[in-house]
Amino acid sequence: MKFFFLFILTTQLLVTSLLAQSQSDSLKERIGLSKNDTSKIDLYFLLCRYYQEDDPDSAIYYSKLSEQLAIKQNDKSRVGRSLQERAVAYDFKNLFDSCMFLLRKADSIYHSIHRVDLEAGVIGDMGVGYYIRGKYELALRHYLKSYNLMRQYSSRKDQAKMLNNIGLLYKTRKQFDYAIQYLQSALLIKKEINDTYGIINATINLGSLYHSRDMYDSAFYYASEGLKLSEQLNSKKDILICKANMGAALVSKGEYTKAKEILLILEKEVKGNNLKILSPTFYESLANIFVHNDQIPEALNYYFKALASAKKTNNLESLASFHKSIARTYYKSNVFQKAYLHLDSSKVLTDSLMNENNIKQLAEMTAVYENNEKENRIQTLSATNKINESLIKARKKERNYFILSTLLFTGISLLAFKAYKNNQKKKNQLTKQNEIIEKSLYDKEILLKEIHHRVKNNLQLVSSLLSLQTNYIQDEKALDAVRESRNRVQSMALIHQNLYQDESLVNIEVKEYIEKLCSYLFHSYNLHSDRISIEINVQPMQLDIDQLIPLGLILNELINNCLKYAFPDQRNGSIRVLLRKENEYLKLGVFDNGIGMKDNQLHFEQNSFGHKMIMAFAKKMKADLKMFHEDGTKVELLIPLENDRI
Repeated sequence: MKFFFLFILTTQLLVTSLLAQSQSDSLKERIGLSKNDTSKIDLYFLLCRYYQEDDPDSAIYYSKLSEQLAIKQNDKSRVGRSLQERAVAYDFKNLFDSCMFLLRKADSIYHSIHRVDLEAGVIGDMGVGYYIRGKYELALRHYLKSYNLMRQYSSRKDQAKMLNNIGLLYKTRKQFDYAIQYLQSALLIKKEINDTYGIINATINLGSLYHSRDMYDSAFYYASEGLKLSEQLNSKKDILICKANMGAALVSKGEYTKAKEILLILEKEVKGNNLKILSPTFYESLANIFVHNDQIPEALNYYFKALASAKKTNNLESLASFHKSIARTYYKSNVFQKAYLHLDSSKVLTDSLMNENNIKQLAEMTAVYENNEKENRIQTLSATNKINESLIKARKKERNYFILSTLLFTGISLLAFKAYKNNQKKKNQLTKQNEIIEKSLYDKEILLKEIHHRVKNNLQLVSSLLSLQTNYIQDEKALDAVRESRNRVQSMALIHQNLYQDESLVNIEVKEYIEKLCSYLFHSYNLHSDRISIEINVQPMQLDIDQLIPLGLILNELINNCLKYAFPDQRNGSIRVLLRKENEYLKLGVFDNGIGMKDNQLHFEQNSFGHKMIMAFAKKMKADLKMFHEDGTKVELLIPLENDRI
């Protein structure tokens, strides 16, 4: 069950409070009476904000008037603020390029006068612009830069807002671990500065995230804490949101009676307050309760209400989920035709959502590339201007020196000047070549990281598709084959993930990779360390991708077989993974103390795909494969190190 709550990002630029028409006339009258230019500038700011949303052209006009007065007074901070206000007006006109141009210009001014606080704000506004348009990579870059600047002037409240924005960005990208980390940090700061409304907001967001991670006890805890604070402040909207979250968490925990009592009362309260934004959440929760109680007509009634509410926001993920729930409910009541129709609608929406995400990722990567190109061009132009200025100064000095020289040393001066020019030419050529080489290396590094990132994402997409496929496979052998394929894909995805995150784009820290692989395999089989323990004894070393992929796939097969076959009937046991260099060999071992092998055979069949893959990789690596069946199963590979590539 997912939550679909909207969160409005607050920034310095986007001021949503509207002034009455009488206030607008009053401001114009005060401008006419004012004899102080600074006061006039500030009044123009208020007029600009008044017109930004409904009449952006008028807002642009007043921002230009404030800019003219600020330039006249040489007040650079107010010049920058005028540009910011005009940028908001252009944003309301949907002229994003003009908006970003003015924000960058304001940022340059703030940087030149060392106003770190204003610079942090305008960079955060750029991040908001990118976030609204789905350019999450660029948004994250600006958020992090803004946060680092905020830490310099110690504004804890601003830091908490930016941490909250970063957390919500990760939530949108479904990177829930990072989202929880940043929202927890924001919550700690808000508690430190006693920002009660901020604490409520962060608490609600955390509860929603924990529910998305299927951590229902934590979700219920944060919803309860948010309710207490909301009731203290008598914040009606937050009270209703927290109650909806509590009811949903109780449904997920299987406490249907308590959940039903809360949600039916909440339904009346929501209608009375016209908070339609909560409808999908509590309608879905009520529908799940009635499904549990085999009250099919009531369940369908609430599912259709949730579907109608989700259509208003055109949330494809929600619509697909509700169609799927309706299909399951019809199937349960043997209405197969309607079940098929809704299941087909769910599939169409899911395919559309996947295509939309792929298009968004491509657009985001293109935007990042274009933004880097613009920044490189700006840096190149700036460097060229500095070189030209240096050359002008040098030529002036040479001219003055030449004028002061006597005729006696004219010939010597000409020779020296010629040598100097040749030397300068060589230096300039060398400098340009170095710049080209550095830029080329940087571009290749960025592209290589993006390639690893894309490969990792594509492999994880394949893994997710295989995981979804398991929901529709009934045959156990086919199901095992799909799960094993998913684990193999994930073992390769982990390698590309490490390459993307590490500074080195060639070598991978083997111990960290093997720990992640073992953790993933245990999680895929829903195993805990209190039943089957694992000991990882890996010598610190780094291997390149061509060496690690076959090792990773072999490890995946061996550990996978230990987990599947070594400990039947819920037996306890342990697994040990060994990897170290011995003389001129690399020794890889996987040992378990399970039921052992029979007739000198591995747990898996000799003609299985996994066994064939291990033997093929062992042959390719010229490795010596040994198998023992003493106190369990032991498999060792001795791989020669003289091979440059495995």
